[in-house]
Amino acid sequence: MKTVRVIEMDGTPLDELVRSRDEIRVSYRLSRNSAYGRAVLDCAARLAADPGGESAYVWTFGPAVMAPSVAWRPGEGVVREAVAALEAADGALRERPCDHDSHP
Repeated sequence: MKTVRVIEMDGTPLDELVRSRDEIRVSYRLSRNSAYGRAVLDCAARLAADPGGESAYVWTFGPAVMAPSVAWRPGEGVVREAVAALEAADGALRERPCDHDSHP
């Protein structure tokens, strides 16, 4: 029997986070949904709290995938917070050594 390991980020399964971000990516043009802005702000806050941390890749993924939503109909302060968090992560991670041969 194969064991499936569920990766969680602050108590939320990673696949659930990915699905919710993908839903926003696909349906952001359908309506002005304040939950979308809150999702971006949540990712940005978590990323800004630890921009060079072990889970920074997950919190960077959120604003990056949801960028079209932010560009389309951003809520109050969403763009500013998302950009600030991404810049903090870039500053914290840019010079970090990496063991990977390549990146997609």
